[in-house]
Amino acid sequence: MPALATLTLVWLGAQKPNAAATAALDRFARERGAQMEEPRPEATPQRAVASIAEQCEGLLDQARDQLQAGDEEAATGLLGQLEQTLRQHPELLQGSWLMAERYRLQARIARRSAPDQALQFDRLAEVTEGARAPGFGEPNTASRAPAPKVQVTLVVRGARRPEIYWDGAPSGREFSTTAGEHHLLVFRGARIGWAGWVSALAPGPIDVWVPDAPPCAAEDFEGVAVDGARVTVPPGVKCASWAAAAPGPSPFAVSIALCNGDRCQPSRTLSDTLAVGPASDERAGGKGLLPPWAAWTLAGVGVAAATSIVLWQAGVFDTAREPKVLYDPSHL
Repeated sequence: MPALATLTLVWLGAQKPNAAATAALDRFARERGAQMEEPRPEATPQRAVASIAEQCEGLLDQARDQLQAGDEEAATGLLGQLEQTLRQHPELLQGSWLMAERYRLQARIARRSAPDQALQFDRLAEVTEGARAPGFGEPNTASRAPAPKVQVTLVVRGARRPEIYWDGAPSGREFSTTAGEHHLLVFRGARIGWAGWVSALAPGPIDVWVPDAPPCAAEDFEGVAVDGARVTVPPGVKCASWAAAAPGPSPFAVSIALCNGDRCQPSRTLSDTLAVGPASDERAGGKGLLPPWAAWTLAGVGVAAATSIVLWQAGVFDTAREPKVLYDPSHL
């Protein structure tokens, strides 16, 4: 018996299909010698981003306590551990703020014995976080010459719809920033595509390569939508054989369109009124309501606006995305 062709099914309904729609789709697949399957999930390593953030906050608090107790050597050691952790785990959205706090505490330690070094750390903090009102015991920097600015163009290659965060804030493609080292985080869909520390020292482009979603993965279909009988597919979908299905004009009908890449045929309506008859013993027992392939993926119609940096960082790609929190250093 020849192997069945695989047809990836993208369900565009707000709820799972009812029994009639399931039966109609099942018959549609059988007539074409096809086997329907859900979009492929990506096997991605799970990283405890929240626990890493807690670890960094703990090191920062310990350094403050040691400095308050007068043990500058212990505080310096803790700040060194903090910086090492932030460079090993750049996937923290609040990484730039934590690094700025590390620099400001180091400047406070160096202020009495090495004023020039303290000034350097203050400037590093200003690069990663921006200027802010001086805290208690900190020098007033209002009379200091402003840090030079550079015009940066971010170019993300590979991913179709990247979402960029520069020093923890959403970023466009072109902007002016303080010259120096900055934190860059690029989301590809729900996953971190690239994260790291980059130097912006002169005007020009900064390129980053982010691998695109695999063909027929759930992320490959982001942006697919249905409007009546019309299926809208964003450019770049790579799945070679798939179908977009949605609830039809009646409770017993379903609309389906066969697609190849980012091109779809006109949709047609399927119906199966037999599916609403008396339940069989198997269905009455709660089994077999949906066939194995009907582990449906609900495709959203909204996609975050895409903006567009060649750098590659092993071990960071495809990290599961944690909920984003915009950091408020004032803790208000």
